[in-house]
Amino acid sequence: MANCLRDDLGHEPARSCAALPYPMDPAYPMPQPHAGTPAGRQILLVEDEPTLLRVLEMILTDAGYVVTTCFDGEQALRKFMASPDAWHLVVSDVTMPRLAGDELALALREIRPQLPVILMTGNTMLVTPRRLHALGVAAVLEKPCAIEDLLGAVDGVFARARREA
Repeated sequence: MANCLRDDLGHEPARSCAALPYPMDPAYPMPQPHAGTPAGRQILLVEDEPTLLRVLEMILTDAGYVVTTCFDGEQALRKFMASPDAWHLVVSDVTMPRLAGDELALALREIRPQLPVILMTGNTMLVTPRRLHALGVAAVLEKPCAIEDLLGAVDGVFARARREA
């Protein structure tokens, strides 16, 4: 099992970060900015597990993205509504307190229907293909996910946007 970061409050490592290697482990070099990663791509990252939130933020930032983090869907929706055109992508956990990721995706779709959203879930039974179609999300990642899967999904969203532009 890979090492995980502990949060500042001494909580146990988040179970869903089990497949993510500890970022400082030389056996797992962090991704470098991709040749196709446009500078300044703004990602709103939503995850209620503090340790996993930090790890995901580091991965995306090291890959060249500008990342803003939120610890739940309500906070994310408030940040989004303050500047709805600032975001190029939202990456969100599904199961969170206050406002779940699927509910956040629906709310965001009401404001900006073309905004890509990637959902992450530890329980794919919560997110059925029929529900995904209704939500209009760009991708769903099963947690724990590999770094390559996360970056592949994010890069795929931006590659589709470039093709459609």
